[in-house]
Amino acid sequence: MIRKLKSGQYRLYSRKNDAKTRRRKNLGTSSTRDAAEQHEREVQCFKRHCAASDDDAAANDKAAANKRRGWAGVGSLDESARKVMRAA
Repeated sequence: MIRKLKSGQYRLYSRKNDAKTRRRKNLGTSSTRDAAEQHEREVQCFKRHCAASDDDAAANDKAAANKRRGWAGVGSLDESARKVMRAA
């Protein structure tokens, strides 16, 4: 949740109240609303463990895993083909 302060800045607060203090947590202050919205997106991305580019990261992880398994250069294999390769 973004609120405008008396100083003209914008502050990002958590959506839920803190159990200890019963107040919303301060997640940062920005000079513009656009910057506060961008920070809110970054916080949500951090909470969900997403990378800057999920597709590239997933492709790199998959290629690295295939290389460790000895499947270098193998594109997309279905599970039955992987079982055959493991047995060999």
